[in-house]
Amino acid sequence: MTANKIKKHNKDKQSYDIHAAIALHRAGHLQEAEIAYQSLLRSAPNDFDVNHMYALFLWDAGRKNDALIQFEKTIKLDPKF
Repeated sequence: MTANKIKKHNKDKQSYDIHAAIALHRAGHLQEAEIAYQSLLRSAPNDFDVNHMYALFLWDAGRKNDALIQFEKTIKLDPKF
């Protein structure tokens, strides 16, 4: 799915789902992916999958310190992870 298709898909909803965020991330649309992940985190700050995927995104984006902080938040949500 291209960034334009994702934007059109989400234009009416004004929100993203995790699949759209992951698709943007995988496609290398880092700025848009970060917006999508942050939107998801605002809507569901305690969602393990969203927190985990955002941590992976931060790592992939080269923001290692931010990623480690996000991984810590993720682990607190599910210590068995």
